[in-house]
Amino acid sequence: MLVIAIGAVIAIPAIFAALGGGHYVGLVFGIVLVVVGVGWMLLGSRDSDSGSGSSD
Repeated sequence: MLVIAIGAVIAIPAIFAALGGGHYVGLVFGIVLVVVGVGWMLLGSRDSDSGSGSSD
């Protein structure tokens, strides 16, 4: 799954540019994908921390 996600982040902006979407459309789409991925990673680490059983 991780390999597919990394491939998508690399390939989708290139596909947009090749289809005539322009360099900036591909760049913006790539940035959005990276931001979503980082947010997903942070949410995943937050969920795993909440189940650790430590209480303050």
